[in-house]
Amino acid sequence: MPHARERFYYKAFGWHIASEIELPLLSSAAASPSGPDIQITIGPVEPLVIFRKLYRQHHIYEELRYIVADGREIAIEPLAGSKPANVASLIVSRLLTIAAYQRGQLPLHASAVRLGGRLVAICGYSGSGKSTLAALLIERGGQLYEDDMVVVEGHGPFFASGPSASGMKLSEASLHQIGRTADGLALANHVEGKYFAPVRPAELSRAEIGAIIQLGPGRPGIHPATPEEALGRWQACIRQPDLLSEAPDRASLWRTWLDLAAQTEFLSICHDGQMHVSAAAADQIAQRFSK
Repeated sequence: MPHARERFYYKAFGWHIASEIELPLLSSAAASPSGPDIQITIGPVEPLVIFRKLYRQHHIYEELRYIVADGREIAIEPLAGSKPANVASLIVSRLLTIAAYQRGQLPLHASAVRLGGRLVAICGYSGSGKSTLAALLIERGGQLYEDDMVVVEGHGPFFASGPSASGMKLSEASLHQIGRTADGLALANHVEGKYFAPVRPAELSRAEIGAIIQLGPGRPGIHPATPEEALGRWQACIRQPDLLSEAPDRASLWRTWLDLAAQTEFLSICHDGQMHVSAAAADQIAQRFSK
């Protein structure tokens, strides 16, 4: 009889996850009595490329081949020479995003912080400073909810489906901004060169999204966005929007985004990569939403 692999259990994005691969970026949890919503297994995956609704088979870099099916089953074959940290990071950042679409849920490319009674989702392209701003807000009394993806549910009011992050991925410059160094911290992965900084996770379930902040280039400062402007920022706010075609009901997800952008307070923050501008923005946001 083959030796059974160890299983790790997590509660993330409102899902119970059972995994044969350890995922240190997620919050650990007890096994669900009713079974997992998503199961991640290790095994051989044929080197095929198949994209269709509720099924995706492909590879990522030279790290792994994968199958994601029905938003419930994820099969992984780590490739020769792959690094465990990279594989774990890609599962969380890429494959759980695919699972969200297959489950008919809209994922935002966002970090999220609870300030006072409101959840603030910080959206933007990779490298725009989402985690940095989130870390600055945590230094100002906020509570980490998500580090890189927020899964939306509801039709107004809108909720984040559940906290998942056990910490944050931060560059050395971001760590310096909050008065920390990389000493003693492990690399979150070997691609981004960011370190994993553990943070006490939110002891919360689903939380209402009170505001969306979109980071991008432009004149430094905080600028309120009209609903029309917010709607047009979808590419910077929706995570991997090319995967919309694989959702069971693409039109429903577009409606979720349209309603979310139109009904939620939406701010645009431009910092041009200047850390002192991010710190000043964090001061203003903390004062605004902590009341």
